[in-house]
Amino acid sequence: MQKQNKTEVNWTLWIGLLILVLTELINSKVWTLPKALYIILIASSIIVLMVGLAFDVKKFLDLRKENNNNRRINYK
Repeated sequence: MQKQNKTEVNWTLWIGLLILVLTELINSKVWTLPKALYIILIASSIIVLMVGLAFDVKKFLDLRKENNNNRRINYK
């Protein structure tokens, strides 16, 4: 069985970072956002980042479990 080396981009993390950076840039340079909108945008970017990290952790744990199973099969 061949191992597949795929590099997958987690777009959720990039979208969360983009929301966070754009919110900070808009709030500091162009105009000041209303406080409620600013809090909502920051909270949504944090939630998006947490979801992205959760998917990354799940993918890492699945790969680790698969590698452990492959190792057991190879030793038998």
